[in-house]
Amino acid sequence: MPSIVQHIQQPLAEVPAQWQPLVRRLWQCWVASAAGLLWNWLCVLALWASLLARGKDLLFAGGLLLLGPPAAWWGWYLPLCHASHRDSAAAPHGPRLTLLCLLAHAVGCAFVALGPSGWGVAGVLAALSLLRKQEVTLGLTLLLGAMGWLCLAGVMASLWQKVKLSGMLIPLPARPAVGGPRTPSKAGGVYAPV
Repeated sequence: MPSIVQHIQQPLAEVPAQWQPLVRRLWQCWVASAAGLLWNWLCVLALWASLLARGKDLLFAGGLLLLGPPAAWWGWYLPLCHASHRDSAAAPHGPRLTLLCLLAHAVGCAFVALGPSGWGVAGVLAALSLLRKQEVTLGLTLLLGAMGWLCLAGVMASLWQKVKLSGMLIPLPARPAVGGPRTPSKAGGVYAPV
């Protein structure tokens, strides 16, 4: 993925100063969610190896790991990076869909933190089940990951609100070319360039 490599090398080079903290936080959330999906897969792998999870859980966790980061990258991170460049168009697939993807990602983080059985996620419910079975080490490991996912869900929800209220996704009006159309001015019908 060449665009990811470019963002690793110079993550904020072209972003205006007013948007840099927000874009940096979005980048950190994207990296944290990708690392969290790797953690989730490793936890489900440990559950599967100790015969406490089914093969379908491992398959679902692998699917989340392979599809989650690219979907987040193209669903909300990259459109928000493009929207932060004020000389470019706003989000390529529309501001509402970008906000919906960001909110869906926050809800997905909360779902992974909850961790219902059969979905390939190792969250609170799976950790409590293990703690009841006296699997303390594995249960505490899952609980640690679930708390990380819960914190990430809260941060993502607050970022969703900041992006929504910041005006980052509002496209700037296009400027007419020099010698472009003229409109009547308020000063008595004299035509002035826009």
